[in-house]
Amino acid sequence: MTDFSKSFAYTLQVYEVDRVTWADKRLMGNFNNASVSKTAGRMVESANMTMDRLLGESFEEGYYRIVVKVTQDGSTERHDIATLYCTSVSGTVDHGVDEVTINGLSVLYPANGCVMDFGSYAPQGSDGAMFVKNVLSEVLHAPIEVHGSFQIADNHVFDLGAKRLDCAWDVLEAAGWCIQIDERGVVHIRELPSDPVNSTTGFDNATIASGVPYGLDWSQVPNRYIAFDGATLGVCVNDDPRSVVSTKSRGFVMDFDGGVDTNPVLVGGETLDMYCRRMLKSLSSVTHEVTKEREYSDGVYPYSVVRMVVQPTGETMDMRVTRREIRCGEDLTVTETYAGEVLLWD
Repeated sequence: MTDFSKSFAYTLQVYEVDRVTWADKRLMGNFNNASVSKTAGRMVESANMTMDRLLGESFEEGYYRIVVKVTQDGSTERHDIATLYCTSVSGTVDHGVDEVTINGLSVLYPANGCVMDFGSYAPQGSDGAMFVKNVLSEVLHAPIEVHGSFQIADNHVFDLGAKRLDCAWDVLEAAGWCIQIDERGVVHIRELPSDPVNSTTGFDNATIASGVPYGLDWSQVPNRYIAFDGATLGVCVNDDPRSVVSTKSRGFVMDFDGGVDTNPVLVGGETLDMYCRRMLKSLSSVTHEVTKEREYSDGVYPYSVVRMVVQPTGETMDMRVTRREIRCGEDLTVTETYAGEVLLWD
């Protein structure tokens, strides 16, 4: 197994991917460099990659897989970096050679351009995870894997013209679930991870040095959440004097940014008031971010949890990955942003 903390050499390659079998179809050649951006957002990832090619060589819209072949201690090992949907190229021509940059989008991209069927809704009592898989699988070529299940407590009707990807995320976020995409472009639907990634990713002893700046701002944290399902009004108020953002501590009411939630997604048999409490609790926290550059490792994605040691105090803190920038050029490096959560009401 490659130890990325030690010296190694590597070759950057890009393969065209068969959209039916999802296997490598054709080697595009050796690329000069590539950068991949993975974020905790609805599209999750994007990329660009640069290569030199002879004029007349073809490039077709489709799926492409970024791969590094790493040589260390006399053995070579393949590591997939990302699989993306590529639709455009740009570049410059010099002496018959075209330096071309290929732009890649998330494998979720087709679901971002297709609206739900008229009258679509998430039915009460159905498995929310499987519902999301079905919504996405109708338009995605990427394989989809579901890890676990949750029950939708009430019918959830989608707005006319709502995009499939937005509807999928609406159902998942209401239940505390997420989408992760692995290096081979497989879409994973799962509950938000709570356990730190294992030691093979090199995080257990990761350290944040002293002097790293951070800030906490709770000015936008609400202390009341209101939801209306078309017939019933649900309300939850934080009036706990121990909370710095409660109505008692502040001396005024502050509603969440949307004012009134008119599209509640109940899960697990909860009432509308229980839903409001869950949502207010999820909004009653602030985060501070830390950015760290380190060697590459597999198996870390946006929404993953990492365990960090903060120096000089030696305090251990679990933080969630919100952004991951992978650069394949002269070196193979990663810049990651982690968000630590501070609860202001529980």
